[in-house]
Amino acid sequence: MKSILLALLCFPVLLVAQSLSKNSVNQYETGSKAKLIINTRFANVYFTGSDSKTVKVEAKGNTVQIGYDFQSGEGHDNIVIETEIRISGPLNTDMDANCTYGNLIINRTQGICKLGVRYGLLQVSDLNSESNDIDIAYSTNSSLKSITKTICDVDYSTVIIQSVGKLDLTSKYSVIELSKVDELKLHSEGDKLAMDVMSTISGSSKLSSITIKGLSKAFDMDSEYGNINISQVDSKFSSIRINASYAQLGLGFNKNTGFGFNIKSVYGSINLPRSGATIQSDIEARNTRTLNGEMNGGGKANVIISTNYGNTDIHITN
Repeated sequence: MKSILLALLCFPVLLVAQSLSKNSVNQYETGSKAKLIINTRFANVYFTGSDSKTVKVEAKGNTVQIGYDFQSGEGHDNIVIETEIRISGPLNTDMDANCTYGNLIINRTQGICKLGVRYGLLQVSDLNSESNDIDIAYSTNSSLKSITKTICDVDYSTVIIQSVGKLDLTSKYSVIELSKVDELKLHSEGDKLAMDVMSTISGSSKLSSITIKGLSKAFDMDSEYGNINISQVDSKFSSIRINASYAQLGLGFNKNTGFGFNIKSVYGSINLPRSGATIQSDIEARNTRTLNGEMNGGGKANVIISTNYGNTDIHITN
């Protein structure tokens, strides 16, 4: 494998204002495999995968104008980025990229990618390898379109994730929209998460709001100080387990969906639909209520919920 190192540092070291200019086009013959190592500040980087065995790097415009007050530590909003770096290379190019105060745009690649963006945005169209690692911090309007498998850390950002096969997501104080994920491992703190079509979800949340339009298979979550609402659970789901404290829970089911349930609530309420419910035991003692039974004759699926200082609402959606 041939490695190509791009260390493009465009930032003021000692000056209040600095302007750098450079226009260049470079080509590198890579053979069958290439790896890009990219480290930029104050630059927008674009990568497009192709059938070529050549990596082409074009830097143009290279002008950075910065107004910065070094005494107060303020003035980032005055940065004007005019640096543009366009890279094209083989589809199987591996990439290790870190971009600060700039954008990273990936068109498509089948290589292993480690991508980091701080104070900029990340836009990914297609990552098709089985091993990717993404780190997004202090970003607005980042988007991940189609990824086979990735680890993803998101901090203080707004991100749209469209389609991922397997996603290991760790997030803090972010707003994240997910359209379709087959397998999601989630560790969330202080987030607002809006999900469309999910298959399997497991993990933990704290101080987060989780809204899911559709769940097809399984949900396994430990939650503190937040809300979980699943609008529609598929009639062929396998299991739901929630252990929650100071959280509000809402689950919507089709009127004919069958499952067994075991629900325990401490200092909270339990709401079940009357139609179709068979209560096998209902025990109340010392601000604790435990319900066991079946919906629509039970079946292989089960719902196990334990809450402290929170309410559980199971309802029929149609």
